[in-house]
Amino acid sequence: MLVGLVALIFAGVAAAEIFRYSSTSVVAPGATFRTDGHTWREHNRVCRADNSGLARARYYAPGGTTVISDTGVLWTNCQTGALAALENNGDYISWCRHEGTVSWEIVCQTTRP
Repeated sequence: MLVGLVALIFAGVAAAEIFRYSSTSVVAPGATFRTDGHTWREHNRVCRADNSGLARARYYAPGGTTVISDTGVLWTNCQTGALAALENNGDYISWCRHEGTVSWEIVCQTTRP
C-alpha cells in the first residue's frame, strides 16, 4: 500500500524516471542520503513514510559541496502529501535528511533521465 501511495504522491513526471534513493527501512534521526552522482533533475521530494516528521531536501552542484537549493527543515507526511520538495530543474546531486528526533522510514525520491 505504501508503494502505491508514494507513487501517487510523486507522480507527474513523464520525461524522466522517478526513483527512490533512500533506504526502505527505519533509520535513526540524522540519517542522510544522496544520489551517487549528478544528472539532470526535475525534482527532489522527501517525506516521512508512516506519520508526520521533520525532513529536509537539498540540491548540490555537481562537485558535491555547493548547496544550490535547500527546503529547510519541514514537517512532512507521505500519506497526506506534505513534502519537503524542490521543483527546480538542473544538473544536481539530490540529498535528503531525517531531521526528526525518533527513528522512522524516510522516503527520498528524485528524477533522472
